[in-house]
Amino acid sequence: MRTFEEKKRLYAKLIIKFWLNLQSWQNLILNTPIEAHDFVKLITEEAYAAWAKNIFYRRKSDELSAIRYKNAPEEVFWTYPERIAQWYTKEVKNNCAVLSLYMNDSALFKSVNPEHIKKDSKTNSLMFKEYKNFLVENRTNRCIVSIPTKWWANTIYNSKNNEENVMKLWEQIFKLVRINEEDPIKARENHIKNLNSYSKYLNEKKFKKLHYRSKKTDLTIELPKNHQRLSAWDKTKTWIHFCPNMPTEEVFSMPHKYWVNGKVYSTFPLQHDWKLIKNFWFTFKDWEVVDFEAEEWYEILKSILESDKNSKRLWEVAIVPTNSPIYESWLIYYNTLFDENASCHLALWTSYSTTLIWSEKMTPEERDKAWMNQSIIHVDFMVWDESLTITWETYEGEKIEFFVNWKWNID
Repeated sequence: MRTFEEKKRLYAKLIIKFWLNLQSWQNLILNTPIEAHDFVKLITEEAYAAWAKNIFYRRKSDELSAIRYKNAPEEVFWTYPERIAQWYTKEVKNNCAVLSLYMNDSALFKSVNPEHIKKDSKTNSLMFKEYKNFLVENRTNRCIVSIPTKWWANTIYNSKNNEENVMKLWEQIFKLVRINEEDPIKARENHIKNLNSYSKYLNEKKFKKLHYRSKKTDLTIELPKNHQRLSAWDKTKTWIHFCPNMPTEEVFSMPHKYWVNGKVYSTFPLQHDWKLIKNFWFTFKDWEVVDFEAEEWYEILKSILESDKNSKRLWEVAIVPTNSPIYESWLIYYNTLFDENASCHLALWTSYSTTLIWSEKMTPEERDKAWMNQSIIHVDFMVWDESLTITWETYEGEKIEFFVNWKWNID
């Protein structure tokens, strides 16, 4: 039986050696909150143990960000030092790996003007557009993971038992990423193998259209002819295998950006710009959102859809069965990295180029003609409920319910 400290060390080791798969000749950009300092020390030790060359720390603080949003003059939210964004872009173009520790505290932003967050978020998205596009095109290896904070743990467990809840959440994360298995690497390899088998099966069927039906949702999504289903075990253009998200339970592809019709309800809260958007829905007509509503933080949802000319279009359709350990924990994590792996989900954003065959050889104009969406935002929202059924239709007109009663319905 491993001790808590041994599990933390193993978590750090697997992040570096297996999920990010840091190479001995690579530099590393480490995006991390100040609050994660103790765990960052473990990450740093494991990175240098893997013979990393150099580590560049990009530290953040929700407390400092909240103070800035409350007190900085309006004009600062429309600007960002171009040289900083250019430096990050230059590093990843030189094969620098990127690891992000994702943790936040929404409670700090309750009294913040949402317009400041909206402007700042859009400015950062525009300045880092080239950098982000380089990452999502798998030009270098990257990974995003989470570690507990008091706010996050207390929100999940609905109490103020700070240290107790943080320890419970640590143990929950260890379970979700299979650290508790006797051989965590073997367990992860078997899991990836299963996800890849689902992707292969769906790719062989070459379906044309998906129909999502539940008590509230009725949505039809067509797919480009050369789309492919992927799991989150990927490789760079230089054949470094990596896992961009941990945990991961999905297989995903891209929709046809012009052929999405119907109404879809989100079934989990969406955390965006430190706000929790609850009980929202979208109506799509032909290719874009034409109507929407939210019970809480309607204005934040509206700002997402107004990010640019393509932000009202879908970019991802992802299937997640309910035998995922995240779903089986019966918790809402208020963290998209986790909640999206408990539920089938959709996303607004730029399509992953890897979900279209031969896309790496296409120009942006050719990708647009191939029906790939391109935007500056990335927003996943969950659409599963116990009544959800997903039916595929092939080019021959065959219709098969391949996702029924929360689970895969395939041989």
